[in-house]
Amino acid sequence: MLLSNACPTALRRFVLAALLLFSSSLLAAPADARRVEKMASAAQQAYAAGRFEESVRLLEEAYGISPLPKLLYNLARALERAQRTGEALQTYRRYLDSPERDPVLARKAADAYEALVSAQARQADAERESQLAERERQLAEREALARTQRETEARQAEEFERARAEEADRRLKAEASARQQQLAAQAAAAQAASEAASEAAHSRRLVGWSIAAVGVAGLAAGGTFGALAWQDRAAFAASVDENKGELAASARTKAIIADAALGLGAVLVTVGLIVVAKAPAASGATNAGIAFVPAVDGSGAVPTVTLAGRFER
Repeated sequence: MLLSNACPTALRRFVLAALLLFSSSLLAAPADARRVEKMASAAQQAYAAGRFEESVRLLEEAYGISPLPKLLYNLARALERAQRTGEALQTYRRYLDSPERDPVLARKAADAYEALVSAQARQADAERESQLAERERQLAEREALARTQRETEARQAEEFERARAEEADRRLKAEASARQQQLAAQAAAAQAASEAASEAAHSRRLVGWSIAAVGVAGLAAGGTFGALAWQDRAAFAASVDENKGELAASARTKAIIADAALGLGAVLVTVGLIVVAKAPAASGATNAGIAFVPAVDGSGAVPTVTLAGRFER
């Protein structure tokens, strides 16, 4: 009972689907025909305007939708005018092999096919003749070039022998002159090297002493700020009013400056003395040494730094 009810339903669905498919194909055919007609018209206009590649593209697209023999013939003509000879021959051949070809167009296609084949043959003959002429021209050029090269080589060999003799004579004279110049240059170089070494040593010692002098100035500044910091500290200890905060800050700042100046000054003095010590020694040079000795002034209240030196010859 269930099977008998299902079969009529399935049959009705199948018939309905078939009717829908048939009706859609009938509706699509006129639309495709109008589209193909529009493309063919646009291709004809492009062909008349000399836009052969555009005409080829439109005809190929139209033929893909509706493979009509006339479209194939027009495509062959457009390919021929677009200088695509190989494709044009193939397309003409396809049209001539089509059972639905038009007799009049078939005669035209056959004539065009034969004309293209003949043109290809003539072009091939012309290319072969051109290649032969080109080979003969190249051969003649190579022979002329070889002859010119032989003459040039003979002339160059003669000139080379003459130049070699002249060069040997010039070389002997140049060697004698070079020996004299070399001796003079060696003497001048030795004198210049001696003067340069002396000048370099003097400059290096001058730089070293300048650096040490800056370091001494830094030490002096550090000692000064240290003394000022010590005075502020003593004033802070003796003060009982509200200025104690300012005195403490001032003493701290001056102490920091003093420490920095003393440290930098010591480094600069050390560097300067090292530079002086590393300088090449010359006749009558002076050896120097500096010692840093902490001291206390007469009242015993303010620490100072004393710079003591010893210079020897």
